[in-house]
Amino acid sequence: MNAGIASIYYSVFAIMFIFIHVGLYKLFEKAGESGWKALVPFYNYYICLQIIDKPKWWMFWVFLPIVNLVMPFIIFVELCKSFGKGGLGAQTMAMLIPFIYLPYMGFSNDTVYEGSSSNIYAGQARSAWREWADAIIFALIAATFIRTFFVEAYKIPTSSMESTMMIGDHLFVSKFHFGARFPITPIAFPLAHHTMPVIKTKAYWDGISLPYFRFPGLQKVHRNDIVVFNFPEGDTVVSMQQNQSYYTLKRLGNTYRRDQLIIRPVDKEENYVKRCVAVAGDKLEVRQGTLMINDEEAYKPPHMQWSYRVTVSHQLSQEFLRKWHIDESNIRMLNAPHNTNGFVYVIHMPEDIVESIKQLDFVTDVHKIIGEKEPVYRYSILFPNKYDEYPWDLDNYGPVFIPKAGETITLNPRNLYFYKRIIQVYEHNSLQIKDGKLYINGKQSTQYTFRFNYYFMMGDNRHNSQDSRFWGFVPEDHIVGKAWFVWFSWDKNAKGFFNKIRWERFMKFVH
Repeated sequence: MNAGIASIYYSVFAIMFIFIHVGLYKLFEKAGESGWKALVPFYNYYICLQIIDKPKWWMFWVFLPIVNLVMPFIIFVELCKSFGKGGLGAQTMAMLIPFIYLPYMGFSNDTVYEGSSSNIYAGQARSAWREWADAIIFALIAATFIRTFFVEAYKIPTSSMESTMMIGDHLFVSKFHFGARFPITPIAFPLAHHTMPVIKTKAYWDGISLPYFRFPGLQKVHRNDIVVFNFPEGDTVVSMQQNQSYYTLKRLGNTYRRDQLIIRPVDKEENYVKRCVAVAGDKLEVRQGTLMINDEEAYKPPHMQWSYRVTVSHQLSQEFLRKWHIDESNIRMLNAPHNTNGFVYVIHMPEDIVESIKQLDFVTDVHKIIGEKEPVYRYSILFPNKYDEYPWDLDNYGPVFIPKAGETITLNPRNLYFYKRIIQVYEHNSLQIKDGKLYINGKQSTQYTFRFNYYFMMGDNRHNSQDSRFWGFVPEDHIVGKAWFVWFSWDKNAKGFFNKIRWERFMKFVH
């Protein structure tokens, strides 16, 4: 997003935020409370609960992730009832346009505080369960609408983007930057992705599938944007190993029965977060660890992590990991060579701490690992999964050309490995090879024109990231949104409750 659009967007966001609190200010005064209390974060929730006559323990929900996205809308609905606005229209406006409707109620002479939010139903047979049900239904509708078209909560589960995004970061993903994608699988349980909590059944019904459609956005996907997207190889997973790619497991020689596989639609595939390093039409290559885009050195994110072979005189402790903010997923012990005294580790860490690590008295050697092929690569685990013709590794990869919508290419047996899945799976064509000739949708062809734009995603933890180097291109219909705002971050390895909170990452925009 360019600076002009960004400034307009943040200005609009700030105005909406201010208008909501102006409305609360006036409503607090109508309810006999000091207006300034509406301007104090969290305390204003507490006062709202007093105004709507709800128990104090409701404050707990304000601090609970995901649920705290719903709570403001429940409170807005209950405020409507407390001020005599119990109709469907009023409650709907309070949820969808609170920045307009709350000030309207606050400044309206006809709006009078009636006490408890249940007073509007005085004299009517209306149970507490009914009131709860109404509030929850309205809140779920509003939260689902916001989650689908505006903002969705997401938690960083792996270290593939460290140290840019940390394990335990809780962020909001913007749907409107790239344009919200209309649900492809519209019938689904609210606020669930592909699996129901606890019971672990499907959270959607794929009997209805809508064509791909995306609303206009504020920007296109740019190089170096941090993007959340549906995992392209996530259309098929193994029921007992859902956190791994079925296709990678298959390439490694594993076989599974049909009843062990789970097939998922595009919008229910697992969510991944990576940096978009190349966009449609780009040429990408990695030369001895240096990423090149269109033959120019690409942007290097601050604190980007690499693999180092570290030799030490004694085993590394948890205290060492905590001090240098190294997650357990970023370290593994190797078998030390016979002529080595001590212990040898591979550690994924940012360059800016390497010199400090070298100065530690128990560290005898630190060596950056570049271009070393591990045995796994002989199994064609790197895209395009044809190692005998493309013997690449993580640090020497490509060149790869990123497909662009409307671009026509000439197909041949060598480049077909790159585009076969695009033609068959992402763009839904039949493809056959008969007598050395290629047939697309039953017609002999030597050319193909792409329908979608594609992107190449990589993690900032370059040696510990399952990204496009393993599974290829990301189609535009798989794009979910842009990583936008870290509202909370939790370090599970730190000691003490308050030390576990990464205060420096609290309420921080993602740049």
